[in-house]
Amino acid sequence: MRSDGKGRSWTDRPVTLDAILVLVVLCVALSLMFMQKIVPSSRTSQFLVVECGSAGVYNIPWDEKGVYNFSGPLGESHLELTEAGARMVSSPCPDKICIEMGIITRPGQAIVCVPNRIVVRVLQGRE
Repeated sequence: MRSDGKGRSWTDRPVTLDAILVLVVLCVALSLMFMQKIVPSSRTSQFLVVECGSAGVYNIPWDEKGVYNFSGPLGESHLELTEAGARMVSSPCPDKICIEMGIITRPGQAIVCVPNRIVVRVLQGRE
């Protein structure tokens, strides 16, 4: 068996190099996954879909910031869309759970006001 002069065989060295290679590949893969979550693709755009019981469905482009009013069976709910995201700022529901849900910013997140029958979702679509 050949040796590198320090008493180690050549078969020990590939295991160390393999471990380094695996770590490098894992770091690159995790970096790519992280960047995909943070940097939005230029071919996709986010928008809000607001469902108001039987009153209809409204699509709001993500770049149209402002306060929007939606009517439900209990009265008007006010949705605010800012640079930070979308949040329900006021609602006539008794427990105000929809307001406590906070800001939504990512596709798949939602704000639901069950008593006032209003659902706000963030979606992402292709341009």
